[in-house]
Amino acid sequence: MLGCTRTQSEPRKRPLRIGLGLVAHADRRRLCSAQRSIPREARLERQARNGQVASRPQADDGERQLLGTMRTMHDYLAKLFLSPLPAPLWVVAALWLIVHCISFTLARRSLGLGTAEQKIVMPPESRTRPTVRLFAVQIACAAAVFLYSVFAGGALASAFAGGWFIAAAVGLSLNVRSCLIARARNSPGSLRGRVDISVDAALRERAADLFAGASACVLAAVIVPHPALLGGAWILGAGALGYSRRARSAGVAVTM
Repeated sequence: MLGCTRTQSEPRKRPLRIGLGLVAHADRRRLCSAQRSIPREARLERQARNGQVASRPQADDGERQLLGTMRTMHDYLAKLFLSPLPAPLWVVAALWLIVHCISFTLARRSLGLGTAEQKIVMPPESRTRPTVRLFAVQIACAAAVFLYSVFAGGALASAFAGGWFIAAAVGLSLNVRSCLIARARNSPGSLRGRVDISVDAALRERAADLFAGASACVLAAVIVPHPALLGGAWILGAGALGYSRRARSAGVAVTM
């Protein structure tokens, strides 16, 4: 009877052991999958708390900072060279036309105040007279720039169309400055004596104004990255170099 009971009880215990082994194996698989699903940073922090890893999180912090810096520089360069215009191209063209008309009117006003000035005499060769022909030429150049921007699109449109608008805005500010200075000089008792300015000195002064506008655009692009600022700096710098070349041809080398 005892032998029969042993032989009968053994087959009953064997399935129970097999079932327990399967349950333990399934638990181990779930634990491994749960550990794999834990993020790497969380696992490293847990190991650091347990004293298993001490120096690895510091290396990861350095790598994270380096990757963050590289990502920041990548985003900055992408904004500097690939940012679109904040408005449609036809809106930029309309705004340019308004700014240019105001600047043209102020230029004529400044020229009239400068002609009435008696104590500071500037040669007429150094002044660009705002005539109707000049206005038509400027409109034709602007039409060519905006038409090219339409076909180019993307960053080129931002650089050329936006730069053309920024150059017109800088020109407007310079004409406002000229009007205010001319009015201050025409006030009674503001000047004593008489000054005759040469052609090359007047051209150098105009070139210095444009160089100042170009440098302001470059410095603004450091904080506000946009292709329009680079385009404006390029256009203003080209104009400044043109005035400098005219000053050199007048007989005096321009120091930059």
